[in-house]
Amino acid sequence: IPATFMVLDAIPLQPNGKINRHALPAPQTTQHKEDDAFVAPMMTVHHQLIRIWEELLGVQPVGLKDNFFTLGGHSLLAVRLMSRIEQVYGKKIPLATLFAGATVEHLANVIMGDEETRPRAPVVAVQANGSRRPFFFLHGDWFGGGFYCLNLARSLDAEQPFYVLEPYNFDGLPIPPTFEEMAAAHIQALRTIQPEGPYLLGGFCNGGLMAYEIARQLR
Repeated sequence: IPATFMVLDAIPLQPNGKINRHALPAPQTTQHKEDDAFVAPMMTVHHQLIRIWEELLGVQPVGLKDNFFTLGGHSLLAVRLMSRIEQVYGKKIPLATLFAGATVEHLANVIMGDEETRPRAPVVAVQANGSRRPFFFLHGDWFGGGFYCLNLARSLDAEQPFYVLEPYNFDGLPIPPTFEEMAAAHIQALRTIQPEGPYLLGGFCNGGLMAYEIARQLR
């Protein structure tokens, strides 16, 4: 997906009818509108992260509350972003962190340790607002972060809350839990959002198998 879209009155052409790429205007490097509230960095970690964002996204300026994906970020750039953060700060941050808050401000809080430690069965709000029954989705992507869920959530009605049940976190465990134990942990997590059923569940790949086990335990 292109990071920038531009509307032209006409496409410049060469005498032979081919597109004159050299005559095309340079894409705008800022995503801010005149009425956007730009929040400037306040701490060293803010400046460091903004420098990384500007380098990866090719966008200037970047504010504390700007959204990584709104500025043109995508899953591949997100992987590179987390790799740079690990190089600079020595902290390995899960990709799911961007679901909870894809801003410089949020990432800075995580790096400085102001955010809670990642739970064993994380539940992340992709679209928290809406009047309908929440939909809980298990994307099953242990390594990629399940960024396709963002487009999936946008394709649903604006009144449809959409939550992601992240794959079980095995970090620091000497013995992996059973499939049934992981499903039980996910049930505890989704009940923090919706205490009582019925529940709307979905899943893809191994996430579909986990969704089936969750449904079996909820019956």
